Amino acid sequence: MSRTTKMLLILDAEGRVVGAAHDVEKSSQKGLSTGIKALAGQRIVRADVPEEIASLENGRDLHLAFSRLSALPQSVELDFKKVERRKVKH
Repeated sequence: MSRTTKMLLILDAEGRVVGAAHDVEKSSQKGLSTGIKALAGQRIVRADVPEEIASLENGRDLHLAFSRLSALPQSVELDFKKVERRKVKH
């Protein structure tokens, strides 16, 4: 099994990932804090995300990986098996 990292994911009413952030309990920089907020009809879940996806630095690549996920509206079970990692030319 591949290594995972915790991420916060914003899911829409259909269970699609529409936003993501690394789950950081304590910032390494004093006084720095960040957050995410779900809009009406959205919810935030904490999920174990494979490191090869969580470590993607390009927002477009990360969006592509999350857009290929399937999730049930009331579930935090995300199917990362359907996500293929491919390099995108920029």
